[in-house]
Amino acid sequence: MENEHILVLGATGASGVAFIEAVDGLTHKPKLTLYIRPGSRSKLPASTAASKNNNNNNKTSIRIIEGQLDDRMVMQKAMSASASDDGQSFPPVSVVVSFLGSYVSFKAIFTRDKSHPIGDAFQKAIMPAMKEEGISRILALSTPSALPHPSEQDMPWKWWLYTCMPILLAPQGNAEMKAIARAVIDAGSDDSNPNPIDWTVFRVPHLTQGDPHAKVIAGLLDKDYAGGIDLSRGSLVRWVLREIEDRRFLRQLPMLANP
Repeated sequence: MENEHILVLGATGASGVAFIEAVDGLTHKPKLTLYIRPGSRSKLPASTAASKNNNNNNKTSIRIIEGQLDDRMVMQKAMSASASDDGQSFPPVSVVVSFLGSYVSFKAIFTRDKSHPIGDAFQKAIMPAMKEEGISRILALSTPSALPHPSEQDMPWKWWLYTCMPILLAPQGNAEMKAIARAVIDAGSDDSNPNPIDWTVFRVPHLTQGDPHAKVIAGLLDKDYAGGIDLSRGSLVRWVLREIEDRRFLRQLPMLANP
């Protein structure tokens, strides 16, 4: 893991913060580039300020870059080799991890808005920047309602109801999560890319602040799926860290949940 350089999208959200804290607890730490919106540094965990200025191998090397998601030039800068503010050397990014998601809007419920600006940013800036910089690995968050697997026709009724609710009650959010997943998968199908994208779209249910060490069940959401409808953020980010190394779910759509 210490040889990885991970670009984290959605670093100031609850799952992004949990990811940063999980990395800080590793014995062998990767380098992190945190791509955040301008003015949002205060949302990052306090540990980043201490770790990013320490060259000790037992500390995480962190680089923070501010920019809009649809700014392709800044996105490419975040993915490329450079030095941080304190002079540390950063190699090119080796893997992109996205915890970007939608926010529930009551207005969208009534207007049935299905716009997806984050998904558009993936299509127009994030994935093209990965191609330009020769980065071939991305793990991106989505949901089971936004992107069902073709083999998940025979799911239990509780899961069928669960996947229907966002479509009815959060149309914009559901459209956003679908657009993110589709942009990632479509980029992975681009035959003109000399560095084919090894994507993993991990789908999550209700995220909680529960046991960070809880078991994560990953697989298809069919009648045999043994996961519940909750997933702790701590267990999610630990699964993501393992998947970066294990690469078990390349070009797959695993559903994640705690038992």
